[in-house]
Amino acid sequence: MIICLHLHVASVVRSHVGAVARSHVAPVARSHVAPVVRSHVGAVVCSHVGAVAKSPYHGDDDDDDDGDDEDHIYPIPYQVQL
Repeated sequence: MIICLHLHVASVVRSHVGAVARSHVAPVARSHVAPVVRSHVGAVVCSHVGAVAKSPYHGDDDDDDDGDDEDHIYPIPYQVQL
């Protein structure tokens, strides 16, 4: 009898906790946590990737067989924007 009662209580608790989590926690996570995560991840991506992309020059190894041994430096033609 005690085992059956324990199993029943455990089942009821699991179902109610799951229902509360689905109805209360998930919407809050979607509406509050997700925008914060997106903004922080976007800021980190912008600061790291943007700093690399905003560097005015990048070089390439001299492999064009034009007789000189210097690296050619070209401006980067794009900017990263999120």
